[in-house]
Amino acid sequence: MVWVSAGAALALAVVIILAVAIPIIVSRDSIDGKAVEYAEGVSKVVAAICIAILSLKVPKWLGVLPGVKSSKAKNAADLTLRSLAFNVGWNILREILEIGIFLIPYFIASNNAAVAIPGSGAIGLLIGLVVGAIVYVINKFTTQQLALAISMSFITGWLSTGLFTGGCHEFEEASTETPKVFRMPGDSVTGFWSHKKLPMALFKPFGYSYSPTVLMLCCFWLWAAGLCLLHALKIWKAKKNAANKQAEVNARVSTDLKADQLTAVVV
Repeated sequence: MVWVSAGAALALAVVIILAVAIPIIVSRDSIDGKAVEYAEGVSKVVAAICIAILSLKVPKWLGVLPGVKSSKAKNAADLTLRSLAFNVGWNILREILEIGIFLIPYFIASNNAAVAIPGSGAIGLLIGLVVGAIVYVINKFTTQQLALAISMSFITGWLSTGLFTGGCHEFEEASTETPKVFRMPGDSVTGFWSHKKLPMALFKPFGYSYSPTVLMLCCFWLWAAGLCLLHALKIWKAKKNAANKQAEVNARVSTDLKADQLTAVVV
């Protein structure tokens, strides 16, 4: 049942992506060049929001928030086959559609950029499997859940911040670009510090730029500060809920104790 749900979700997502991509590819010659930058900006901002949500959920999933049990400590009987099939199918559908949104700029581009999609998709799948396997092994055998939660939240939060920064930069490139704050040494295209070639191109999704603009730096630090604030609010809320639950337990125990004492006196 789970595999059927996963296959159906994958097929539905592919159909939806093709239904959007084919009309775009057919009519892309009539699409203005700025539309590509706006589309790429929107796709990066959407991806940033999704990854930010993932970063916020990691501490809860690993059970490091006060009063929250990890997935290992939950009762497996609560996870029915139907709920598992739904969760697997829904998440596959959502993630594949996110990929589709991210690929829209490449569908619009008229320089055969879409040709690179299969190869890059295979590389991305391989990287995802390797990272997923590493996280699974670490989560299964490590006892340092807090360190794992902090590192995973930091990496995903950093990636979300970089994607949001890149998306906003696409918007300013399509309109009016703000002044450059500084430039790294060397050539902007072939130099070591260029974000268009390895190794620094690996850090571009995390917000790195050879010559960041005022808007890019503002977006980077504001988004990062907002994520840190949301993490702090989640911790505060978890502590408050845990304290309220403990107060309820203490009040219940106190009431039961008084009732027992009263019964003993009567007897």
